[in-house]
Amino acid sequence: MALIALLPRFAANAADIFSEEPSPYNAAVGATFGVPDAVRFSVTGFSSPTASWRWTGTLPPGLSFGGRTTAGDFNATAWPSIVGTPTTPGTYNITIRASQGADQAGPFTPVINYQIYVSPDYYPPLFETSPSSLTTTAGTSITMNAPAYFAKTYQWKFNGVDIPGATGASLTLTASAANAGFYSQSAFGDGGSAFSPSASLTVLTIPPASVDLALGAKLTLTVGVANAGGSTYQWSRNGGAISGATSSTYVVLAVTVADAGSYTVAVSNYAHVAISAAAVVTVGGSVPIVPVADSWLSNMSVRTNLGVGQTLIVGFVTAGAKNIMARAVGPGLSTAFPASFTASQVLPDPRLRVFSGSTVMATNEDWDASLAAGFSQLGAFPLTTGSRDAGMLQSINGAQTLHITGTGSGIVLFEGYDADSPSSNRLKNLSARNRVGTGADILISGFVIGGSGNVTLLIRGVGPTLFDSFGIADRLIDPKLEIYDSTGKKIAENDDWSPALVSVFAQVGAVGLTSGSKDAALQITLPPGAYTAQVSGMSGGTGEALVEVYEVK
Repeated sequence: MALIALLPRFAANAADIFSEEPSPYNAAVGATFGVPDAVRFSVTGFSSPTASWRWTGTLPPGLSFGGRTTAGDFNATAWPSIVGTPTTPGTYNITIRASQGADQAGPFTPVINYQIYVSPDYYPPLFETSPSSLTTTAGTSITMNAPAYFAKTYQWKFNGVDIPGATGASLTLTASAANAGFYSQSAFGDGGSAFSPSASLTVLTIPPASVDLALGAKLTLTVGVANAGGSTYQWSRNGGAISGATSSTYVVLAVTVADAGSYTVAVSNYAHVAISAAAVVTVGGSVPIVPVADSWLSNMSVRTNLGVGQTLIVGFVTAGAKNIMARAVGPGLSTAFPASFTASQVLPDPRLRVFSGSTVMATNEDWDASLAAGFSQLGAFPLTTGSRDAGMLQSINGAQTLHITGTGSGIVLFEGYDADSPSSNRLKNLSARNRVGTGADILISGFVIGGSGNVTLLIRGVGPTLFDSFGIADRLIDPKLEIYDSTGKKIAENDDWSPALVSVFAQVGAVGLTSGSKDAALQITLPPGAYTAQVSGMSGGTGEALVEVYEVK
């Protein structure tokens, strides 16, 4: 790497200092960290040879000027040089002046300023991904991943304290009340160190208990949660959300036979949801009638970093009219999760637009406070009143797209919630398209399965077919699709799709993939819970990609 000296330009004087390469006012010296090098100085314009020099400031360790490693004056009988082997990367500043006479006597040259940059021949660690906040149930095995490029060693911390023996890129543990809290990763390498943002582990420790009550008795169901700060709650009976039941305790003052049933509570923190084991409530010894198990797509989220002028495109397909609560959150991320996001990192003013084809159906730039109750009921984290986040309740029938844009650039979180009770009108398809980068800048889409039974899904990561079918040239050439559960455990992956899925594509109404393409697709059956689908490029590839989640009936 180079040792770079930058001098200011000034008008020619009777006497000027010159460096011998490559020019007097912008010298780039070919020095490499740990390798000897030099730059020689001379003066033009004196009537007799230069006799003394003065310099101030700090040189990089390992270098000297005129035989000196500390600033000061020295007499010279030959042109002096900055010489040596730089040993410490960094930026250093010095000033230089030459005099025709010894001991700084006689005419002077103007003072010149050098900024010397010593870059390392290695780099500090750079996190590929940061640990993700999780909400899960006690006894669940979870894995947090935070690998870093250029890292040689690691150290995980719990609540700011080193975890003995936790010195790998991943951390696996069994969730409990004792280890609920905040986790972070430190990475160390030859180029320095790096420290990840902290991730919150929230643990559902005590599920609601089953109970048999007499008619008219009081029902109290309670869930125990460790590290519950910022968590939201949503109670359900027989798979359907109970309006207004959004605290850690659910109370019915006087039960009737209609209150008998199977109760669960969903505890969420950010985009991760844990659903409790069911508590069966009987009234007067009667056996509650519990509907046949059913599940449905209930929520989708996408977090990305939007550049200036970029658009995140999200698609919904419904069977019949369905109300969708849509949010584009920028400032709200730094308010709700200050440990993970700063105000300077987020998109300052997101905007939502709903399209049916090319027709704009609805738009919103600043959410209305009347939506706050709906956020709570659906388990969404609250937004600060008056924030510049976007949000709307929109009826969608068939296929429509939502475009997320904004002023400036930064991180934005899109969330789309099924705001209706379960019915035959359900979400059939969720999709999101954005540019895939490298490291943490890949396409990550979260989705939530509600209800009480398993659901079969078709999930695709589309790149090459974006060009073949839609003419998008800057597409991801070879996408890789990975599916993770709410604990961070990878449960499925695919690189190149199988032709055996062609009939499934037709069944769900998905656009056919080009035969032999490197698009990714898989079919999977999942229980209720929160999941993420991640699309990255093989061999570090980048470009536009589409992630799609279809319900297979």
